[in-house]
Amino acid sequence: SFIKKIKNFFTDDRTRYALASIIGVCTLIILFSVFSFFYTGKSDYSMLENVGVIEEIGESPRYENWGGEKGVILANFLVNKSFGIPSVIFIDALIVLTAKLFVPKKVRLGRHLILSLLAMIWLSILFGTIAILTYKYNWFIRLGGNFGEQMALYIRTNIGWIGLIASLFVSA
Repeated sequence: SFIKKIKNFFTDDRTRYALASIIGVCTLIILFSVFSFFYTGKSDYSMLENVGVIEEIGESPRYENWGGEKGVILANFLVNKSFGIPSVIFIDALIVLTAKLFVPKKVRLGRHLILSLLAMIWLSILFGTIAILTYKYNWFIRLGGNFGEQMALYIRTNIGWIGLIASLFVSA
């Protein structure tokens, strides 16, 4: 039957190893792009903001990120537009997923993914709170990302600064 063929396809070792290899390579690209963004991000970020102006002049922007233009876009999305610096935990989750596909019996994926997601959310809100308290968006990296800063502002609006800090402390 068709369903049995699909099940056999996804449970076949060759499919699992191929998928693990693809996820592993993508994880390495993400890893290099994000860590490169921490070092070369200031110049890359200014070019990313002015892409339209640079293209009108007729030049192609030269990004310093190890992942090139796509690496800058990906790292900017993960770091600034989503969870901030805790987005590195996402890379850890992808590494564990790859390991699970290579060695299914040795790695506990579900528990690790849930704990990683919770840690990423909590750290993002913590870093978003720190960012709101300490700087006025003049740095190219948003510590807690858009998510962390927006959640910190939302919680602060509803229960105040003391409630926000207390809720972070209690939930730790």
